[in-house]
Formats: sequence, structure tokens, C-alpha cells
Amino acid sequence: MKIDRTEKVLVDRKKLPKDAVSKGYRLLTAQELKLGTDNVQFLVERYYSPSKKRVFKGKLPKWVDGEFGPNLKSFVMGLYFKGRVPEEKIGAILMEMGIVISEGQISNIITKSCQKKFAKEREDIFNAGIESTTYVHTDDTMLRHKEVTNHVAVLCTALFGVFFVNRYKNRDTIREVLGLKPDQLLNKILTSDNVRQFWMIAYIQALCWVHEIRHYKKLEPWLKCNRNALEEFRVEMRGFWHLLKDYKSHPSKGGKMRVLREFDRIFTTTTGYADLDERIKCTFAEKDKLLVILDHPEIPLDNNEAERALREIVVKRRVSYGTRSDDGKMAWENMMSILDTCRKNGVSLYHYVRDILSNEYSMPRLSELILTNSKSAATTY
Repeated sequence: MKIDRTEKVLVDRKKLPKDAVSKGYRLLTAQELKLGTDNVQFLVERYYSPSKKRVFKGKLPKWVDGEFGPNLKSFVMGLYFKGRVPEEKIGAILMEMGIVISEGQISNIITKSCQKKFAKEREDIFNAGIESTTYVHTDDTMLRHKEVTNHVAVLCTALFGVFFVNRYKNRDTIREVLGLKPDQLLNKILTSDNVRQFWMIAYIQALCWVHEIRHYKKLEPWLKCNRNALEEFRVEMRGFWHLLKDYKSHPSKGGKMRVLREFDRIFTTTTGYADLDERIKCTFAEKDKLLVILDHPEIPLDNNEAERALREIVVKRRVSYGTRSDDGKMAWENMMSILDTCRKNGVSLYHYVRDILSNEYSMPRLSELILTNSKSAATTY
């Protein structure tokens, strides 16, 4: 824990008996915040030179950019994006603290403050993230933009997440997001659920086992014999799931052959329950995509990273509904990408945003942390 100051709490010497012996100090740490204004009125000195026909002015500190400082702006962005606090509530909080600010000014802080710098951060995160991995997760969800249904796609791993808001969620949009040419495929493993917009995007497509298992959970047979057949098959699937996890932890040629044999045995079963048998055939048809892990044990068995990343968007959408301007859309793309990547690399969003807004740039860039942490993860794996 960071200690900002230390105070000694001394015993009243007048109350001490003559035989009292010092026993040192007992440590007690009380955490506290300083909540209040720090408004600075600058008197900018000026001189005019008739010979030069120009005014010479004192130079303001580099953190000064408009009428609000980096601490306040970072606080607003943290409340809005990480805290999911609506703009009007942010205004009420700041007014109670003594800040004179309008909802329009709050909106400008959120949507227009240093957006070129934040866009560059997002671009660097994306490039470093793609460079640092052999696989990438993807998924999408709905978002309203200018009162029209749009879609948010995420590309991520355990070390980064980048969001893209687009009108459509078709394959061409995903290819554009990845910067792919019409005849080009992503030279990475793309892990997703089995929806059409993610097909034929990468050289290797891996499917999420959690999504595949959900198809079986949706079956609700009426007949007891069908319920029994489904339960027996679920037991088989649970055993196969643990087999896959064991292989991922300790890959071997023998383990690979065992997984292949078990897959062929389980997913060629005929139970007599028509819906279940049809579902089993569908799973077997996706064998190559479901068993990419046999050649690439470094990839996860599920697409949970993408779902966790999108969960932040989904909750934020319930609070703020959506975006109302192109600046707002860009702010959501930039800040949600920075937020997700900060979370995954153990970085404070407030301090990172403040580092940019103050023009200090004293912290390591997220793109640098992604590359460094990916090497550490590869070494431990």
C-alpha cells in the first residue's frame, strides 16, 4: 500500500507515570481520499515588442489544455466508462464537489478530449495484440448509434481487447476490421462461435466448446427414455471435456490419438432420440474446427475472453443506451479498448488516461506491456 504521509501520535507526557517505559509504536494505516477543487488561476505575463511586432507570453504548464485539468478529465472518463455513470449524474457529483461544469462540457470531455491520441493508443494496442499471438478471439453484440442498430465486434486475447462499431456485422465488415484484402486470410487462428460472419476469415478457424455444449443443454425431451439418453450422453461429454483439458495441460502424441479416438466414438453414437442424434451429427461435422487444440494446445477451449470483453459493452449499453454522434462512437471504441486492455494488464485506467491527458507519458505504453507480457506467458507455457 502506498503511504502518502506519516504522523506520530504521541502520548501526553503529563499523564505518564514516572516508571513508564517506551514500547515503540503500533502501526495503523487509515486510507483516505482528498476530494475537493484545485482550481488554478494563471496570471500569464505578456510583453509586446514594437520592433518585432509581436507579443511574448509566459508558457503555461504542459498539462493545461482548456478550462479543465487532466485529473478532472480522467475522473470524468473513469466514472463514465469504468463506473458506467451517466453524464447527468457525473455533473451532479462534480457540482457537489464545487466544480462548475455543464452536461455539454462533460460530453465534450468524454467524446472530444485527445481523441486522436486515444485512437493512436487503440491502433497500437491492436497491432501489438495481433503481433503477440498465434490466435485471437472474436464475437459481437448490438449497439444503437444515432438511433440505428449497429454492431460492436471485439478482437481480443487474455492480454488485449479492441472494439469496432460498424453498421453491419457481415463477413466483409470483419475482413475490413482486420485490414484484409479481398483474397487475403488472417494468418492466425480465429476462435469464435459458429456464426457465418466469422467463416472464411482466417486460415484456421477454431470453435468454442462452451457454445457447442450449449446446444445440448437446450434439448428438453418429454419422454423419460429420451431424458435418460440425453443424461447418459452428457456424462460422456463431460468426460471428453476433461480429456481435452488434460491434453491441453500435457500435450503428447499418445494423448492426441486418444482424444481423436474418443471423439469418433462419442460423436458417432446413435441414441434413438432423434433431436439428440441430429445434434451429435452436427458436432461431428465440425470435428476439424473443434479439435484445432490438438495441433495448437496454446489456444483456449472456449471463447470466454470475447464474451467477457463484450459484457462491459452490454452493461454500458443498458445505462447509456448507445452513442449519438460519430465522436461518441469513436470515444466508445477507443476508451473501451483501453479499459479492457488496462484490466488485462493490471493497469489503472484513471492513471493511464491521466498520463495521456497531462502529456506526461511517464507510464509504459499498453502496446509495450502486451508484447512483454506475451513473451512471459509463452515462456511459462
